[in-house]
Amino acid sequence: MCSASEIRANAFTYYQCIHGLGHGLMLYTRYELPDALDLCHGLDTSYDQVSCTGGVFMENQQSSYGLKSKWLREDNLLYPCGIVEEADKLYCYLLVTSQILPRVDYDWKRAADWCRRSEQTFVGICFQSYGRDASGVARQEPAKIRDICAQAGDGERECLFGAVRDILNNDAADLRGRRLCETVTAANRSYCFFGAGSILGAVHGTEAARAEACTRFAPPRDRPDCVQGAASTSSPAAAP
Repeated sequence: MCSASEIRANAFTYYQCIHGLGHGLMLYTRYELPDALDLCHGLDTSYDQVSCTGGVFMENQQSSYGLKSKWLREDNLLYPCGIVEEADKLYCYLLVTSQILPRVDYDWKRAADWCRRSEQTFVGICFQSYGRDASGVARQEPAKIRDICAQAGDGERECLFGAVRDILNNDAADLRGRRLCETVTAANRSYCFFGAGSILGAVHGTEAARAEACTRFAPPRDRPDCVQGAASTSSPAAAP
């Protein structure tokens, strides 16, 4: 189904289809997370394999049928990220704060402490997850997002990156993404516009369309960062 030409024509739509397949595989395996991940590994490309795992981990956290997965732990809020194969860790950590925050009563500083306990190479990815959730809780409002990301301490930069991607993932025409990046500190500005571009690149399939989108979403001095982000969408890590 996901290989249909009308799905493949748009990278954003294609990603959503493969992500949805991951949800379906968890249902198919009756929430046996290792089995679902193994099925993802059978897809043709590394992009498909990694994108599929995102649906698996999301379904593990938030069951479509209100079930409690056995692949979650109350005493280790990062579980199962630490035990899965290296290739599967990216999306586990990229979603992990959605399972942390309800268990710490949305105490953002406690959630940040959990991110710092992540495996070293995935601490930044955990803070991107933190930013995605910050955007959701803030209903994509830049001022509230900045307040929440400030509580991430040394994870603020990755938080803002995750947040701007979430804004545009929800609505690729939402100029609050631009407003967020225009109002962050100078040290975080370039990376924020790169993050915006990484979603715009998935939505807009041609170089000309990406350039046009970045013209709308970034002031002239920040446009190269947006364009560079748009060019990065061939990487699974840049997928929405």
